[in-house]
Amino acid sequence: MADRIEVRGLPTGTKVKVYTSATVADAIAAETVGEGSSTAVVSVPQLGPQAGFIYVTATSQSEAESARVIKAYASERASSSPERANIKIDT
Repeated sequence: MADRIEVRGLPTGTKVKVYTSATVADAIAAETVGEGSSTAVVSVPQLGPQAGFIYVTATSQSEAESARVIKAYASERASSSPERANIKIDT
């Protein structure tokens, strides 16, 4: 399942890019703030079960891309393991 990142308080037409590091060249996802909105909602591939960091930039119309802003994300909750006694193996 994809993860969702919201970036608020931006002018219409601003392009938001999400990166996996401070130096990687290619963004993993991008989205543009729609007409009448101030929020970009970026859908990214699964970030993974471990906690980590993403880096976000904004590019307003006719301006250069901003510096990358680091944002931490929490680890995903894991499902409960089945009870060993409830596992049956037929041989």
